[in-house]
Amino acid sequence: MQNTVELTIEELAPLARGISRHEGKIIFTDYTLPGEKVLAVIKEEHKDYATAELIEIITGSAHRVKPHCPHYGICKGCNMQHIEYQHALEYKKNWLRKLLTDNKLTDIPHIETISSSPYGYRNRFQIHIENKKPGYRKKDGRHFPINQCPILNQAAAPIFSDDFSDIPNKKRLNLFCHNNRLYGRKGAEDFSVTMANRTYYGRTDLFFQSNTEVLEKLIQWIEEKTENMSPLSVWDLYSGSGLFSSLFADRAESVKLVEEVTESLALAERQLGKKANYYAMTVEEFFSYPAASKPPDLIILDPPRSGISKSARKSIIKTASPTLLYISCNPASFARDAAQLIRHSGYRIKDIVLCDFYPQTHHAEIASILQR
Repeated sequence: MQNTVELTIEELAPLARGISRHEGKIIFTDYTLPGEKVLAVIKEEHKDYATAELIEIITGSAHRVKPHCPHYGICKGCNMQHIEYQHALEYKKNWLRKLLTDNKLTDIPHIETISSSPYGYRNRFQIHIENKKPGYRKKDGRHFPINQCPILNQAAAPIFSDDFSDIPNKKRLNLFCHNNRLYGRKGAEDFSVTMANRTYYGRTDLFFQSNTEVLEKLIQWIEEKTENMSPLSVWDLYSGSGLFSSLFADRAESVKLVEEVTESLALAERQLGKKANYYAMTVEEFFSYPAASKPPDLIILDPPRSGISKSARKSIIKTASPTLLYISCNPASFARDAAQLIRHSGYRIKDIVLCDFYPQTHHAEIASILQR
């Protein structure tokens, strides 16, 4: 027999999971908000906590809104559509601040925010084709067909009425939509995006930011915060297609890009040309290379979700560059790395901004300038 309980949600955890307490145990319940009284059924019991599934909202929050998507709660993508957008943004800022303080960081400047259009923002996305129908994944990994997705850029709409008889079953498509055009329908395809008076190059099967509206604002934020910097030398570690290093290529005498994905490095070379030197290797390998013998004035860091490896972090600390520009897709790994850099190399966070690249989800990205 299912264990149905009445819960009062006390707070919202960083994965947008409502926290309550029942019979001395913490209960996590998705799609809830602090202050709400809900009816839920216990799904999984653990020693110190349990997870529950929302059944009914008895007393709702004033910040609760109706989700735009008919698949909300089924799709494993969005988990904050039930929260008013500006309120959701405050939760993300609070989660970041707590991560920083949990890592014993005290000298934290004002956390700025770059917001997004709440819907219709996403340019880069994937769809899965099964039985000739486009779809997403449920939480359990199973495919389900869809005919709309409100977070996607409007140029993506035709894909949901397309004929996929030419696509192998269980094929995943990597797509990019921009300026009323959809790229990647027939396979990997090059594209370009003009933002803040520069043109940037990408390919649908390689990494490119998924929200060009926020990306353009981030570019402008970086340019504003670094306008008085004149770094003679720049290293762009985890450079990808060279987007961030291109902001400094015209004011630096030496720019070095390090990227292990050779296809992305080829796009970077198209972006920067002879203004830079290119190193097709891991960041860890680069630090043992002769090109890394002289510390640069600025290091750009844009690592994967796992953050900077312990080995690379030690090398960055030893290099002691006066300025770091750290862009992170994972606030938790950023907080860990920033704490280590501050503790062992005398850096301080000069500027920090939360970038809401993924509205309606708990995900956010961070950009920060650290100086010593």
